[in-house]
Amino acid sequence: MSDLPESYEISAVSRLTGISPHVLRVWERRYNVVEPERTDSKRRRYSKENIRRLTLIKMLVDNGNSISSIAGLETSQLEQRVEEINSVVSETRNERLPQKHRKIAVVGTLVRDAVRRAVDSESALSIVGEFLKAGEVAETIRRGAVDLLVIEKPTVFAETVAEVKEAIETSGCLKAVVVYQYGAFEAIEALTIPEVTTVRFPATSSELLPIFLENLEKSPASIPPADIPVPKGEIPARHFSDIELAKISRQSSVVQCECPHHLSALLSNLGAFEKYSSECESRNDEDAELHNFLYRTTAQCRAEMEVALSKVLRHEGIDPTTL
Repeated sequence: MSDLPESYEISAVSRLTGISPHVLRVWERRYNVVEPERTDSKRRRYSKENIRRLTLIKMLVDNGNSISSIAGLETSQLEQRVEEINSVVSETRNERLPQKHRKIAVVGTLVRDAVRRAVDSESALSIVGEFLKAGEVAETIRRGAVDLLVIEKPTVFAETVAEVKEAIETSGCLKAVVVYQYGAFEAIEALTIPEVTTVRFPATSSELLPIFLENLEKSPASIPPADIPVPKGEIPARHFSDIELAKISRQSSVVQCECPHHLSALLSNLGAFEKYSSECESRNDEDAELHNFLYRTTAQCRAEMEVALSKVLRHEGIDPTTL
């Protein structure tokens, strides 16, 4: 840390350690974890040693230690406890991990320290490069030389999804972890795909390590190819509208059987996903084929479940036309 400034404001300390300003103030007031200096205007200023100590405390708290039990320890004692935890984690992980090093590339600055600490605690992981932009990875490292790509994104929007997928493709990596601060719900949902994991900032090393290991243990090659024919014929029209399903769901609360409620909720979700699949954007012919398969399969499933709901309604004596 010799190349860093001599002191930091609380906002910078929060970014570096992963401890929120509110929690940091509470720890100082209740447990006296550190004693920052004060400027003439009474603003806190933290030293490098303060940050080192806070980082160790955060790691121990993340691993199950109560703040009250470790706040009074010397920094050397905190370091010893962290070393013991890292030793146990490494031994446990190495029992089931292959000995081959897994290579990680990091894009961004705020997440670097957390990634470094996670990698330092696991002998099967190594960092092969740190970059400011995702495009620099493919320019610097040969394609396929990176197993896992960690991408820091302050914001996530619709265009971010395409950027992440392009970074995966150009780098040839198996997985990507996107660490973001803010994002549109639709964009985050769009990133929920097998080759991407999203993590909300600040991401700690204890959060990242199991994600790294889980992602690396699962490879797309381990998924058996699906050879399922696309349902043929016309898409069956919906038998129940969303309004009718809502009425049926409310009606089920006055009868003993909850099947109408559960089935109407299931059909509502199937109808929504059917619509989503039919409208989902496709990047290429392969995408279009997949979305067509999902659309037609969901419609077929929805039609069969509508038959099931109709049978349940007849059994319970419920006439949806009178609701």
